[in-house]
Amino acid sequence: MSVPLTNFQNACTAPGHQEFFPNTDDNATGLDLGWNFPFYGRVFSSIWFSTNGVFGFGLPNAAFTNSCLPNTTITNAVFGFWDDLVTRTAMCVANIGTAPSRQLVITYPDVGFCCPVQASEHMTFSIVLNEGSGVVDVQSASMSQLGAVVAATSRGGAT
Repeated sequence: MSVPLTNFQNACTAPGHQEFFPNTDDNATGLDLGWNFPFYGRVFSSIWFSTNGVFGFGLPNAAFTNSCLPNTTITNAVFGFWDDLVTRTAMCVANIGTAPSRQLVITYPDVGFCCPVQASEHMTFSIVLNEGSGVVDVQSASMSQLGAVVAATSRGGAT
């Protein structure tokens, strides 16, 4: 049984973290977990993640036009904060802990809605995969505009 995380997990502060996509819009990559993750009756040993707040299993997808779920274009995925985002600094990924209780943490530090990024938009969040349980936690450290649609700019409205 997994319990909800109480402290924000920040991969950028973890020893040995990897960095991806500094100052980047609309990109995705695959990553070997180094362990197995159960997800809806299947077991996966690798994931992909995008700069647009999504991770999944299978082929990487950097789609930025979010929609209501379910989505037939992106399957086997978790939409942590799916929107047209751009990174200001590098995203960080870290494996934390030891078997059988490891966590893969993907942190989006100081991202903003694209484009252009507004100085007032600063969002930091993490997606955490918990080994063995199949539990995925989505954590927000800071959000500006909370993903709400801004009518004047059509920005926000994350899935």
